[in-house]
Amino acid sequence: MNTFVPAQGFDPELLKGSTLIIPTVSIANVPQLTIDLYVNSLKLERIGFMDDASVMPVAGIFEFAPEKGILVAYEVYQSEDRKFTFVQQRTPILKGKRQSLLANLESFISIYDFSRILIITSTDASRRVDIQMTGVPFRLLASPESSVGKRASEINLPAYEKLPEEEHQLPHHPESEAEKDIPYLHGSGVARKLYGRLVSKYDVSMLIMFALEGDNIQDSVEYAKCIDAVLGVVDTGRAADFKWEYPASWDWVFGAPLNPALYD
Repeated sequence: MNTFVPAQGFDPELLKGSTLIIPTVSIANVPQLTIDLYVNSLKLERIGFMDDASVMPVAGIFEFAPEKGILVAYEVYQSEDRKFTFVQQRTPILKGKRQSLLANLESFISIYDFSRILIITSTDASRRVDIQMTGVPFRLLASPESSVGKRASEINLPAYEKLPEEEHQLPHHPESEAEKDIPYLHGSGVARKLYGRLVSKYDVSMLIMFALEGDNIQDSVEYAKCIDAVLGVVDTGRAADFKWEYPASWDWVFGAPLNPALYD
């Protein structure tokens, strides 16, 4: 089912050949924050919407360009050079709708012939083992021919470790053959299922961040920098002095500052 609804004046043919970046709703919502950081910093164009009843509906002020109406739960953006397409899912998947969302995403990917796919997700940092405690908080899973996997090895971005002790933690519901070889990622939502559906068919990789709930603004900046290191979304001519710009709404993520007079 094609759930993509293009914005007025956008030609869906411009999706073809671009790199698709898909976040999953996962611990601390770092992937969603990262997509919004890209949208705001690069002034990405909202090119359409995903008309999918699998996600919780929401509407709000479209802070990136208020003249273009409202913000909704499931949107699609693209870079000015048309090389990168970003999905943004702002709300959770409704109960019992995971398989529907996965099928719709796979259909979207098959229709528009993206050149490669990067899934971005987060997993529970409190479950790291000793070998995962040092170095960068990122790991990569990639299909054998993944171009992102090749780039990751050049910059020493480590692959995710599948640990023998994790075997007993795997879910007991039916799995595809591809999923059986994918580590279980606590708190990562549908990331493992989505990667399992795509890995044998597409140039796909999954970037994973170890994260904890809290103030995750700086996590999103580090995530964006890591994505850029492997994909080069920011033009190389300005990458060295590029400034990430926080959306205005982030000023109120934790409410107003406490009044010091309360402690006098």
